[in-house]
Amino acid sequence: MGTSVVVNGGTFWGDQFARLVQDHIGTNPVLFEIGAFDGKDVDLFLEVLPRAKVFAFEASPDTFMAHKLGKRKYRAFNVAIGERDGTADFHESKDRPTSSLLPGEHPWKTVKVPICRLDTLIKEGTLPVPSVIKIDTEGYTYQVLEGLGEYLPRVEVLYLETEDKQYWKGQKLHDDVVKLIEPYFSCLTLHDNNHQFDSIWLQKRRESA
Repeated sequence: MGTSVVVNGGTFWGDQFARLVQDHIGTNPVLFEIGAFDGKDVDLFLEVLPRAKVFAFEASPDTFMAHKLGKRKYRAFNVAIGERDGTADFHESKDRPTSSLLPGEHPWKTVKVPICRLDTLIKEGTLPVPSVIKIDTEGYTYQVLEGLGEYLPRVEVLYLETEDKQYWKGQKLHDDVVKLIEPYFSCLTLHDNNHQFDSIWLQKRRESA
């Protein structure tokens, strides 16, 4: 444990990730899916772990409506997640999966969206403390984790998308994210996809248990 393992053949998500979660923390995790997009990743996760409690977040109003995320079997929120509470500019891309809270090179349109810190939502009782978090927010991973505040060390498993090259203005890079979480987590797997990384991190106290 504690060393990075390259996952061959693509990103380690869906049913594979669900089985990893099952092996480490059981069959009824609390999953936060930050950057849910079309909801397909959550659907795959729930096929393996149907007892999981899932809370999904998608910042784009158009994407949220188009994929009917509000009508799924899990709770879905049309809100951005980050390091502050209030409103934010969300930069839509014609290639929808690359839309971001940070401006990129070729934005299509910019819309105002609500943004919340996760620790605010937990403290007010809207959300439970998660055991698993998956973050796919196109350059905003660091800010999402920062918004967990005191609850970050209580998460058991993280699935993160990070980059070592700046694609969005003001983006925190992979090494910045690692410095933030390394006091609490060890890297279990790492997939390198040409400057973009998909990695899974396990809570250190679970390693020593």
